[in-house]
Amino acid sequence: METAAQIAHVPVVLMYLGYVYASSGRILEAQKAIDELEELSQTAYVPASSFAGIYVALGEIDNAIEWLEKSFEQGHSLLAVHFTLPPFFDPLRSHPRFHALLRKMNLEA
Repeated sequence: METAAQIAHVPVVLMYLGYVYASSGRILEAQKAIDELEELSQTAYVPASSFAGIYVALGEIDNAIEWLEKSFEQGHSLLAVHFTLPPFFDPLRSHPRFHALLRKMNLEA
């Protein structure tokens, strides 16, 4: 992922890089990926879900859901795909706000 981020400095790569860092306990590097996404958002479109992915791996569930809600508000069409791909969002699945968001997206009965 580090090589991919050097080659393609794009949101999805930075999100996965931050996710990998956070998942492996490299918290400072994960925060740096968030900072890079914030910097990139000053000049390019960065989907809110990119931030959510890193926050999930950091265990910051409320921040992750907040960014997913922003993504929904932005009309991010790929957001629904992310919800169906386990185990990426597994840590969120028991949270009431996550279920409320799924209901807004008509993905939960």
